Amino acid sequence: MEQRSQKKDDRANAVYPNSAFVGTCPQGNGFRCYNQCLYPQSKMNKHTMYIRGDSFGLNWNSGKSMANPVDDVFTITLSGTKSGLTIKHGKLLRPKKKTKTGAKSLKKGEGNILKKKKKGCKKKDKKIKGANSMYSFDSNSPSSVNLTTYPWFYTYSGDYEYTRNVYSPQLNNYRDLVVYLPPSFYENTLKQYTNVLVMHDGQNLFNASTSFAGVAWDVQDTINQQVVEGNMEEVIVIGDGGGADYYLDFIEQTAIPTIRDDRYPGRIPTSLKTFGMIGSSLGGLVSCYCGWTRADTFNKLGCMSSSFWWNNFGFNTTILYQTYSIRPNYIYLDVGALEPYQQQIVGAIAVRDHLVALGYVLNQTLKYYFDPTGQHNEASWGARFWIPMQFLYPPIAYPLKCFNNIKKSQLQLFYFFFYILYSISI
Repeated sequence: MEQRSQKKDDRANAVYPNSAFVGTCPQGNGFRCYNQCLYPQSKMNKHTMYIRGDSFGLNWNSGKSMANPVDDVFTITLSGTKSGLTIKHGKLLRPKKKTKTGAKSLKKGEGNILKKKKKGCKKKDKKIKGANSMYSFDSNSPSSVNLTTYPWFYTYSGDYEYTRNVYSPQLNNYRDLVVYLPPSFYENTLKQYTNVLVMHDGQNLFNASTSFAGVAWDVQDTINQQVVEGNMEEVIVIGDGGGADYYLDFIEQTAIPTIRDDRYPGRIPTSLKTFGMIGSSLGGLVSCYCGWTRADTFNKLGCMSSSFWWNNFGFNTTILYQTYSIRPNYIYLDVGALEPYQQQIVGAIAVRDHLVALGYVLNQTLKYYFDPTGQHNEASWGARFWIPMQFLYPPIAYPLKCFNNIKKSQLQLFYFFFYILYSISI
């Protein structure tokens, strides 16, 4: 087993824009929310999980302790009325003003963005990382809701690991798999991941020293940033080589089970039956081919600068005319203006138009992006990799983009339409 040590996030000083939410809350006279937070007891240092907020009798100055009925489980039931839930505009958190010691006492609408330690900040101040989550309720929501959350507080950077010498009976060879694990993976070991993405040309994804022409996509950096900014859900990425049907058999029958059952048992549900797939050039063609012919397994596709011209544009003129009982749920297509062959652009446009004719809706179930400076290389694909990530793995609800460099007594995770803060007492 090989594991890279996590590195510091060089985007930690980024400032994210303020925003507002608009929405409605459940109808009826009463509302009940059962909130269950799962977090490893061993990392609590015998302290208590608290919750704060601006509804259900909560406030921002003092927390309400959550019950701890069994190890790793923290619960609380919150009740309120329709009037108590009415929040039509809620501002996201960002710094109100900087202080020498990091953050003042937390108040509604106030927080501090994650920073590296700077001159003037006390060394004892502890950085708190982690993505924000939220749940939205509307007029169709039931009057009683059960929520389960797997927060993480200390990690803001996932990384990749290798699984070496995996034997492929389909290809009769040994192959290396490289796997990206998201920020929460080793902190909140109770969390299971239902977003699993297969990517081709694994040698080009993460490490410039193994990549073609010495340039990698830097997939890990893109996903890390998108996750901590709240632009996408966490995802596990499995990287391998490439090919067609036998290779796809290997991915489906050997690679995924090896990672799920042998390397990281219990972290990917065995009940998970659908996965994503992304590739570029011939890998983009293979991704679209795989998703169209095996949509029961691969239902989210990213096809970047795809070689749709292959075999006289056979994907568009033959494969898309084949009828299958299941189609991919979401498809992302792109192409660059500076592709080496005009056929690359012609093929992408033809496939886009064909998919629209088949019922896909642009910017809903189909995303098409034309990169005006895009070339046919790893640098271009890596630079726009965030676009398919946001489209294929958006946050379940609109994200809160706040990141806090606050004292250790203020670990937090937020929800909306009512704000909620988890904190661990020290």
